[in-house]
Amino acid sequence: MGDQKLKIKALTWSRESSGLFDYEKSNYTQSSFKLSESSYLLRTQEKVYSHPNDLNSSLTENSRVLAVLIKSAKNFYLTPFKSLSDKSITVEKPWLVVKGLKEHEYKISEGDVIRLGKVKIKVKEIEVLRKTEQKNFPVHSKKLYNGGLGSHFLPKTERTSPIKMDYITRSEDEYFHQGTMKITDREELCEQRSCRICLSDDTNILNPLISPCYCMGTMGLVHIDCLQHWLKSKITFNSTQNVKVYKWKSLECELCKFKYPSQIFINDKNIDIISIDKPQGPYIVIETLTEGFNTMSVVSFDNKHIMKIGRGHDMEIRLSDISVSRFHAQITLKSNGFFLEDNNSKFGTLVKIHKEISLDTDYKLQIQCGRTLLKLTPKKPWDCFSCLFGCNKGKDSDSEEMERFSKEYNEETFAHNL
Repeated sequence: MGDQKLKIKALTWSRESSGLFDYEKSNYTQSSFKLSESSYLLRTQEKVYSHPNDLNSSLTENSRVLAVLIKSAKNFYLTPFKSLSDKSITVEKPWLVVKGLKEHEYKISEGDVIRLGKVKIKVKEIEVLRKTEQKNFPVHSKKLYNGGLGSHFLPKTERTSPIKMDYITRSEDEYFHQGTMKITDREELCEQRSCRICLSDDTNILNPLISPCYCMGTMGLVHIDCLQHWLKSKITFNSTQNVKVYKWKSLECELCKFKYPSQIFINDKNIDIISIDKPQGPYIVIETLTEGFNTMSVVSFDNKHIMKIGRGHDMEIRLSDISVSRFHAQITLKSNGFFLEDNNSKFGTLVKIHKEISLDTDYKLQIQCGRTLLKLTPKKPWDCFSCLFGCNKGKDSDSEEMERFSKEYNEETFAHNL
């Protein structure tokens, strides 16, 4: 068989509205073309086109980079493009269109970022009978229904790692972990051993005095229990039969404005400083990514296997934004995990692409980049001679293929070309 060709059909919505694409409209600006080599996909106003090699000669003031398609020895790869130091170049992030999958559903993984209209939610934790397997790259387009776009492959800036804390006890000297934030010096900790909330100097391994922020002196130490209780008073809580919702503004020290993490690492253990009740049965913890407020929802599937998402009052997971349909999508618990399905919503249900996707021949894939919908169809021209003698030869593993791909087209190469 010959080299893989890539057929692309681009639909662009004429209205610029926070990167939305209206799936109910029919009057789009259409562009169709084929690729046989590595290329950038660009959009200038309504026109979508491809451009190989150096972008400097092709970019204009209104140009946007939609996607990067890399041609390897076997097939094409869709690569999520990183933000650039050159802020004059706009890069649209690629999102997988769930209803564009052949199976019309997507298996949710921890770390997935899901977009419904303008609202973005992040899957923080999953508890199910059978854990979601970690996916090694590359992810194949024909297996995307089985998840793996998020998982633990989040960019470093989006990972929330516990912060190691210094602590003291009556029977031991202060402990300072190397590589952590050293807030106070030894003399101050020895002189000031009282909690700034309860004013008690009692401390033990289970409830030690810690130095959680930049404050010093008499305000430098606090019990873990006291800190948890104080932060809990800042959280608004409401619940229904299956969903518990925790909402709060940025949790920070009122004096030094240090933003507290969701977890701290102390005495070789991770401790949640924001207390969230979790059910015994299968559940999902999702975080709504909005400015100004933090919203954490714990969705229990103990007595119900389908949870509806939308802005309607009868939805189990309610998102009060006008860009979200009344019944936008649903999450279904199956024997092998949680599956996300779109309900013919106006602005679609999308999953952010964090990893390279290997485009499998004859498997159609839909990607949304801002207000442009890209329909990708890889094809291989039929060749009788090569089909008879070469179909079963040279089937390299995915890891070997991606190793060659990484050597030829790395992030530094992209940045250099731009």
